[in-house]
Amino acid sequence: MVRLDHAPSKWSDIQAYILSRPINKSIWSILQRLVIGACIYFVWIERNLRIFQGRARKIDDICTLIKDTVRLRVLGLNLNDSDQVFEAADMWEFHVNRVVGKKKIMFSDGRRK
Repeated sequence: MVRLDHAPSKWSDIQAYILSRPINKSIWSILQRLVIGACIYFVWIERNLRIFQGRARKIDDICTLIKDTVRLRVLGLNLNDSDQVFEAADMWEFHVNRVVGKKKIMFSDGRRK
């Protein structure tokens, strides 16, 4: 969902891979950084739950938390109008709202009716 299909699976290799990627204002760069940050945060929370409270959540539940966190953060962004933004909107199931008088767009949550 963030165009990291060829990312490695070993943690040290993931770190090197992410650090070597350009940081810019493209929607894919933004989504990648948000997903990586959310993954690190929720894996740390899950680790603490397992060690200190003896509780564990299902992997699917953790993935849902990560996706929902990224979705909520992206909903607050003003983005430049581009084909990549529309592609990301389609992939993440966002509706696109144009900001009147500007070449900016915002997403709204397409899951709600």
